Amino acid sequence: MKKPKVAFFDFACCEGCQLQVANMGEAALDVLGAIDVVEWREVMSEKWNKKFDIAIVEGSITDPHAVKRIRKIRSSAKIVIAYGSCATIGGVNG
Repeated sequence: MKKPKVAFFDFACCEGCQLQVANMGEAALDVLGAIDVVEWREVMSEKWNKKFDIAIVEGSITDPHAVKRIRKIRSSAKIVIAYGSCATIGGVNG
């Protein structure tokens, strides 16, 4: 069975939500064994994979550059998940 390619992206935020996922330690190993993390700046050097199955987005879209970037992410992913209060309701930035 092919593992889904997952990418994490951040915008205007403190990156605390991604840090919480990274800090899950052993509890995350089962999940990480079932997916192929292809991009996650918080825990690995950022790379841009052309296509991925799931994009997890943290942070607020606050400027034209971010709009362009989120559109590129949207066109590269089958599924986009807004993760955390900044991505879903604007958080402190809103």
